[in-house]
Amino acid sequence: MEYSDDSAICLASFHSGTLDPHGGNFVVKVGKALNEYETENRNGITSKAKKGDPAGKSISFEKMTDDSMDILNAAKEGIKVDIIDDTGKWLPGKVTKVNKNALKDIRVEVEFDGFPVEFNKKI
Repeated sequence: MEYSDDSAICLASFHSGTLDPHGGNFVVKVGKALNEYETENRNGITSKAKKGDPAGKSISFEKMTDDSMDILNAAKEGIKVDIIDDTGKWLPGKVTKVNKNALKDIRVEVEFDGFPVEFNKKI
């Protein structure tokens, strides 16, 4: 399934089935905008129907494989992300800090609603 480029990345990935409630890694694929985006109910979320923007892009998702783990290494400050909290509520956020060390641990700090939250992912 393809989504408009103004879609919330993590929420759309969860809707598509490439992200589960426990998180995970996925690849965002960017393509040409569709003429229309249809409404569809998946994984408890209903997407919104809308007309495509001819100047825009579409995004789709696939699960990350060992070959695509280098994408995670490209995490940069300022990227917009969505976080699912313990109650299942999606919160929009922004990457504020990325730390990588020699042990290949990646620590990404995300801020939303003015409160910093740290998420750790060991690769």
